[in-house]
Amino acid sequence: MPLELPYPPIFIRNEIRRGLPRIIQFIRHIPQPKYYKLFFHFIAMYVKAIPEKCCGCVMCEVVCSMKHWNVVNSYRSGIRVEKKNVIEDVPFVCSHGHLCNFECIDACKFDAMKKNDAGIVYVDYENCTGCRACERACPLHAVWIHEKKAYKCDLCGGDPECVKFCSQDALVVEV
Repeated sequence: MPLELPYPPIFIRNEIRRGLPRIIQFIRHIPQPKYYKLFFHFIAMYVKAIPEKCCGCVMCEVVCSMKHWNVVNSYRSGIRVEKKNVIEDVPFVCSHGHLCNFECIDACKFDAMKKNDAGIVYVDYENCTGCRACERACPLHAVWIHEKKAYKCDLCGGDPECVKFCSQDALVVEV
């Protein structure tokens, strides 16, 4: 769903050129959709994977596990790259409701899958028992279990590290 602004993009570009104080004042008067950090506001977002561009380097997995757990362990990553065949790699990442209907939240009987005010689906590790209900329910195969805990993308709090470090631009932030 593209962001609809009450002003044309050229007007916004010109405002950006005039300086940050005017941008902040301008943005406060635009009616914002819910969620997404745009200076002080939120709009729903997610990481979109482009399998055709993925080279299978798994840098996204390494960066994610380092950011969240301070270990290099692809099983503890919020994104997973799987080999489909010899030349094709497919990244799996959560769409946070953009491409599904929050099946993982509905399937979890222990209230471990939650959605915060920004629309980000995350795992509450204190409640997670590793029952695999969320893993089976996810239509995108973006939830997996390792050592009796569920792992999935939490968008790094709104600034996904995997997108920054993907050398092939196979991961992009979609709004």
